[in-house]
Amino acid sequence: MAKSFMDDARFWFLAIVIFGGVFALSPSISLAILDFPSLRLGLYQMAAAGLLITSLPILFKKRQTFLKNRYLIGGFLAIFLAMSIGTFFAEARLRTMLYSLSLLFLLVVGLSAGVVYAELSKTKKHRLVKFGLWSGLVFGILAIIQLIVATFEPTGFGTLCPGCKADVFGFPRINLFAAEPQFLANALLPAFFLALFQPKSRLAQLSLFFTATAIALTFSRGGFLAIFLAIMIFIIVASIKRLNTSFLYKKLPLIIIGTFFGFTLLFLSANVRYSSSPFIAHNTLVSMIDQLSLGRIKIPQKTTVKSQPAPAAKSPSPHSTPDAKSTSPEQNFQPTGFVEASANDRLSASDLAIKSWLSSPRNFFFGVGLGNLGSFIQNHLHVSVPTDQTVYIFYILLLSGLGIIGLLPLILTSLTILFFAIKNLHRPKAQFIFSLTTALLIHFWFFGSFINTIHCFAIIGIFLYNYPRDYAEKV
Repeated sequence: MAKSFMDDARFWFLAIVIFGGVFALSPSISLAILDFPSLRLGLYQMAAAGLLITSLPILFKKRQTFLKNRYLIGGFLAIFLAMSIGTFFAEARLRTMLYSLSLLFLLVVGLSAGVVYAELSKTKKHRLVKFGLWSGLVFGILAIIQLIVATFEPTGFGTLCPGCKADVFGFPRINLFAAEPQFLANALLPAFFLALFQPKSRLAQLSLFFTATAIALTFSRGGFLAIFLAIMIFIIVASIKRLNTSFLYKKLPLIIIGTFFGFTLLFLSANVRYSSSPFIAHNTLVSMIDQLSLGRIKIPQKTTVKSQPAPAAKSPSPHSTPDAKSTSPEQNFQPTGFVEASANDRLSASDLAIKSWLSSPRNFFFGVGLGNLGSFIQNHLHVSVPTDQTVYIFYILLLSGLGIIGLLPLILTSLTILFFAIKNLHRPKAQFIFSLTTALLIHFWFFGSFINTIHCFAIIGIFLYNYPRDYAEKV
């Protein structure tokens, strides 16, 4: 009875960690300390901790296997060495220790997910697949509901993030229970590719459609690019290996229709929310094209021609009343140049991180210390930045914090997964692994975060620990 309960607990913790990244922000309690604003404790983080705790007996049982794995031990030692040296020389030592512990937690959760999945029975593995498909369907419907609510209530009853409001693009961007739309799109990638590579079924088709719609509602260009490039790269590699990809072409229309449906809902939302704003249809389209083209395509905005004000009277009349038809800012939407400002912010943060990394041989090999970037830039580059300075590209964030020695094991881990997947690409499971891993690696170029990547490390842990040995099972 106790063993059955523990097995069930592991299964549900694993399912929530992989497919429940949507809940990474809410419900949770903020634990922001040492200028670590995203540190929080919620149901999702508790599920990750539960997965780790319940996997301890398995980890202990397999300790000899792990100790004999020189690649695993070497990778952990390299990362730990980079963390230790970075912490010793860090200006914000306690903050660096906190960030280092966060990364260690992610790595151990990834290892826990790998060993727990290996212990699942075939029945529970099939249940895990069904759970993932249902998650895509349910979260897609919830995303549509949140858009409808946010169209009429500016904050979505407190669920929208600060940057999700309609005054940026004309329509609200959907984040559900994640910190940002970018993180929601990333959390939906596992369900999306799971549905894409499933055999034809009604549930898989519905899940793929609604997941594509939900990702469209996030309006995350990083999410769009990750999906597009991952599918294109898979088709190219499969063509080189002369594999049949006709099943994929049959599902592409479903993705296109779901994405177009999501864009249509966003367009309608803007036209409803700013119905009194002149040229709302044109200006909403301008904001969408500007975002999707990374600011490369510039279409002139349409604005109303303001009439010259009448000469002011020498003294106001006591009977005069304000113009009742003056347009409020809420009803007069204009594209705000958000894309250009966002790109400049991203590039300037990355440039400072690269300069910090290259400032000395020690930093080149071991980094400035995780979470120490802001203090290092202040003290050594003499640039005014906040202490919690971050980088919006995960690779550069890790490179500046851990250096080459710390980043290399993490990169080699993902490349190992891709190597084995390509080698076995004639298997459906390998096709799913290759595409999802590629999408995650591409999406890491668009955000830098520790606490919002728990599901990514869990997925990579599962792929690395299980699938190089066995690609025979169905997804």
